[in-house]
Amino acid sequence: MRIFAALVMQALLAVSANADTQNIVVITHQKHAGIELTRNEIKNLFMGGVSTQQLEPLALKPGADARLIFNTKILGLTESRVQSYWAQMHFSGRNKPPQEFETVEALLAYIQKNPNAVGYLPAEIELSDDFVVIYATQ
Repeated sequence: MRIFAALVMQALLAVSANADTQNIVVITHQKHAGIELTRNEIKNLFMGGVSTQQLEPLALKPGADARLIFNTKILGLTESRVQSYWAQMHFSGRNKPPQEFETVEALLAYIQKNPNAVGYLPAEIELSDDFVVIYATQ
């Protein structure tokens, strides 16, 4: 059991070190140009809280690098803690997790067709004028 715990800690430290050198952006449809959200507002939105902007949060599938960075830098949780949270919400019937997408391209296509959708991407991805950044990690 100690070996397993040590391996988990080593993996988390590697992810944390990697996450510190990478950034993400939270984007939405250009219809929302001028909107900027704080880290706490985004965390609240992606954890099923109420948003004054009526935005629909979208996520990448587990295992995506951008998801790991988002979970670490925005939510402050590991993937397993996020999954546990959503399992509790599902079991209690209180909330549903954000819709998940396999690829960044699929997420962008969805946002393009659904102006109230909001998602996160690696910061290095070039965006067309159809999208606006509402938050960026540093």
